[in-house]
Amino acid sequence: MSMTRRPSIDQLRVFLAAADCGTFTGAARSAHKTQASVSMQIRMLEEIINSKLFSRGARQLKLTSSGETLYVYAKKMISLEEEAWAAMQSRANASLRIGAPDIYVQKFLPEVIGKFHEAHPDVRIEVVCAPTVRLSTLIRNGRIDAAIGVKGRNFDGNQLFRQPVKWVARDDTSDILKKRSVPIAIYATNCSVRSNILDALGRSRFNYRIVHESSSTMGVVAGVRAGFAVGAIPAQSIAIGMKVLGESEGLTAIEPPDIVIVSEDRSELPERLVFTEMLYQEAKLWNSGI
Repeated sequence: MSMTRRPSIDQLRVFLAAADCGTFTGAARSAHKTQASVSMQIRMLEEIINSKLFSRGARQLKLTSSGETLYVYAKKMISLEEEAWAAMQSRANASLRIGAPDIYVQKFLPEVIGKFHEAHPDVRIEVVCAPTVRLSTLIRNGRIDAAIGVKGRNFDGNQLFRQPVKWVARDDTSDILKKRSVPIAIYATNCSVRSNILDALGRSRFNYRIVHESSSTMGVVAGVRAGFAVGAIPAQSIAIGMKVLGESEGLTAIEPPDIVIVSEDRSELPERLVFTEMLYQEAKLWNSGI
């Protein structure tokens, strides 16, 4: 038998309520409908399948053989519908929380975020710009799903690349290294790369004094651009108006820190894995583009 019409989900819900409650009165209460509405929905359903669904006893409804068959499939259909809506709701609310220091938010992540958004436009991306030490706490507390930062004791993950760090000064500050104590702009004490810079300073051929500190690359760059200090910044942050300094000026090369990605193990969003893979691909191009 071919049916030109199909039962609606609402009709199937009413049918299940009637079957489970055993009365139209109970079904009306359960489905938040009037008893007349329940009776009409069941009658329409019986017309659609051209068969009786209930045998009406004195006190309770009983399923006919057709009713028993429909009951099994109606359960599956309602369950599948609820599963589908739950999945769609989950997708609608899906977000990916990524953390990184300012240099990588500004210059490394945009390309990855663009590609990811093109592939997964329904996933909301949340970017947290913070130093590695702060990101370590956020990842530990489950506040972000993944973070990029300098490898350290409390921040250890899979390596993305080694970050070249260069000595720089403003172009028009040629006499800055002639001072009895060279002024230095450096990362704050809570930044992992600071120790690499201090090690290099210790091997250099001059005295120095720290005059400017910041927990961010842009903060160190500000000190360099102001013209009163020599700074050490990621090679990709060197801009017009800065000159690179090195051994000829008495400055020892800085050991490149390892940049790693740390993921929140409890994050179940499958797109996190996709985003991570995109990061690895972009990392291959990062230092090659210097």
